[in-house]
Amino acid sequence: MALNGLTNRLLSGLTEIWSPQPCFVCGCGLVEGEKQICAACLRKLPATGFQRYNANPVERRFWGRAKIEGGFAGFYYRKEQVLQRLIHSFKYHGNTEMAVVLGNVLGQMMLDNSDKFLAYDFLVPVPLHPYKLALRGYNQSRLIADGISEVVGIPVNEDILIRNRFSGTQTKRHKYERWEGVENNFSACEDCERWTGARLLIVDDVLTTGATIESCYQALSAIPMVKIGVVTVGVAAS
Repeated sequence: MALNGLTNRLLSGLTEIWSPQPCFVCGCGLVEGEKQICAACLRKLPATGFQRYNANPVERRFWGRAKIEGGFAGFYYRKEQVLQRLIHSFKYHGNTEMAVVLGNVLGQMMLDNSDKFLAYDFLVPVPLHPYKLALRGYNQSRLIADGISEVVGIPVNEDILIRNRFSGTQTKRHKYERWEGVENNFSACEDCERWTGARLLIVDDVLTTGATIESCYQALSAIPMVKIGVVTVGVAAS
């Protein structure tokens, strides 16, 4: 029995060598250390570089709306382009490993400005409503946060922020409708005082109007002396 198990593992390893997992984008075989997307395709994604400097466009987007301590998005997000395919692969098609891989990439970007982005106490993924979570089977923002945590070591905390209402998809809504769709959707946990003074980094997939992040910020502001930042995989390109 043990011999059969060893044989199966050896055959599996040889199969991976002969037929490596293809890159999601170009279809070429991935090499050791690559997951889901090859290094060449990863370099072609439209990186923002926002993590390297203060008052970047993501942070400025919240000026006058929410006192975000720091924030960035890893890549520009445009419809019908590669990043949309990558995000849709995990958001709608169950490719959970892609979400973790992109989280790993965000973690590496955070190391570019470690004094700013490694000072957070917890990663707080934008929560799904329990009904939506049951339908999808996972929270993509949690998977992204897991990927970040693997790189930078900041723990993920899903106990602080709660989603109270199921508002349906925001994808095809206009700006004001998006805000109405998420207003008052979130709340901080009942015993949020125990997180007094915590530095919390909200994690989501794509920043569009900022309505979801702003709503999360308002909920978390119930925590005394809290500091809040935000990181997303993509930001909608204007």
